Amino acid sequence: MCQWEAPAAILGRPFERPAIRSDLFLAADGDVDELSAALAECLLAWAASESPVILERGATAPEIFVDVPRVAAWRPIANVDGWRLRLEPGLVARDAT
Repeated sequence: MCQWEAPAAILGRPFERPAIRSDLFLAADGDVDELSAALAECLLAWAASESPVILERGATAPEIFVDVPRVAAWRPIANVDGWRLRLEPGLVARDAT
């Protein structure tokens, strides 16, 4: 689902193993390298898990400014007791286990 919502296939193409196109990251609300690493860790953990995902309300996510036409910024993760993938405004994914 995250791959479908990500602009310009930043997380790879749907149905393929997730891969971050960090070359498209220009800047961020925080350290862009740190946020890129956190996003990579979330994606790897999520892709490796076979547990169902539960959606929960999340904190405000940092903006990552991207080099993508018609998309100035993107908010793929939020910090809720650690970094979590952000699926839509206000919701993050949590492993059911």
